[in-house]
Amino acid sequence: MLVVDDDPGAVQLLRSMLLAAERPYDVREAFGGQEALAEIERARPDLVLLDLLMPEVGGLDVLEQMGTNPVSSDIPVIMITAGDASTAEHSIDVPHVTSVMAEKPRGMSANEWLAATGALLDALKPDYAWRQENL
Repeated sequence: MLVVDDDPGAVQLLRSMLLAAERPYDVREAFGGQEALAEIERARPDLVLLDLLMPEVGGLDVLEQMGTNPVSSDIPVIMITAGDASTAEHSIDVPHVTSVMAEKPRGMSANEWLAATGALLDALKPDYAWRQENL
């Protein structure tokens, strides 16, 4: 799984949450859109946790470039953002992209977020056979 955010503290928090989960996750990090695209090319992740609001190469730019590359166009993406993603969410028409949004004022707790991420991974069932053949 690739965690992408320009804020190192946010990346570390997500990484720590994922590594503390009951199921084993292989977590890689990218600290911006350009770094994320390079990391995806280097080793195709099963899932991308992507911040939308980043300087220079933002999350929407990453999604657009992923969508034009046959290697990355079908990688599931979960959008993460500290801002209001509702406007951006409606303007995104990209397969394999979802957002996890909480109706609570403070968003989701760590346990709720991990449960939602785990459920999405179970539902998406990453294509491990493709990964073994193409790495």
